[in-house]
Parts: sequence; structure tokens; C-alpha cells
Amino acid sequence: MIIISHNLQDVFKVADYINVLYLGTMVASIPTSETTSDDVVGYITGSKTYDGVNA
Repeated sequence: MIIISHNLQDVFKVADYINVLYLGTMVASIPTSETTSDDVVGYITGSKTYDGVNA
């Protein structure tokens, strides 16, 4: 299942993994259990970078 949403509360409730696109490029691919909504907002806005392996 793929969920596209700006409501991160809902995403964290149902997703096992979060993939973040910024300007059309995947910038993060993270297990939900290993991140926070603040981190995800940072990836979405480009103010934070993810140092893990991206898909």
C-alpha cells in the first residue's frame, strides 16, 4: 500500500517505512520506528539531510 499525505500523524500510525521526496528526488527512506515527525518535516523542507542509505 502507498500512502501520500501531509498528515504525518496518520502516516506514523499506519506506515512501516517512510520515503521522502524533495524537489522530485528521494532524499530519505527510513523505517518509521527510527525517525520522528520533526525529522520527516526537515527532510520534506530540505532543512535536514538523511545520512542513511537511500532507495
